[in-house]
Amino acid sequence: MDGIDYQAGKFAKELRVRLLKEHLGLLEDPDAEKMLNDPLDDKLFQTMKSIAKTNTYFYSETFQVYPDDKYLTFNDVIKQQNEVEKEDVDCLLKNYNLIKEYIKGHIVDFPLNFLKEENLSRSFFCRERLVAIQSFL
Repeated sequence: MDGIDYQAGKFAKELRVRLLKEHLGLLEDPDAEKMLNDPLDDKLFQTMKSIAKTNTYFYSETFQVYPDDKYLTFNDVIKQQNEVEKEDVDCLLKNYNLIKEYIKGHIVDFPLNFLKEENLSRSFFCRERLVAIQSFL
C-alpha cells in the first residue's frame, strides 16, 4: 500500500476492488484493476475526486437535489422545493438521458456547507436537551 509491498487476504482484496469498480463506474475499464490494487495510491484518490465532482455537478444541475452546498438556509431548501414541484417529470427524464453518459458509478461529493448559515443547535425546551450531547455523537 502506498507503494510498499503488502499482503491482503484474497477475498478482502477482491471484494474491495470489485466494490471500488462498481462505485466508481469502472467495471468495463481494463486498466482499473492495476490502479485499484493499491487503495492508498494518489492516482486512485484523484480519480475518485474527479468522478465524484463530475457526478455531483450533473446531479445537482439536472435534479436540484439536496443536501447540496448551494442550500445554506432552510429558506433556500423551501424555495427549491416549490420550484421542483412545478417541474415536469418527462422533462427531468429527458434531461437525465442527456447527462447519463457523463455519470460514472455512484460516488458524489459530500456537501460540507449544507445549511451552514442555520443554527442547528437544540432549543432549551426540547426533549433532546434532557440527554447528554455525547449520546448523539
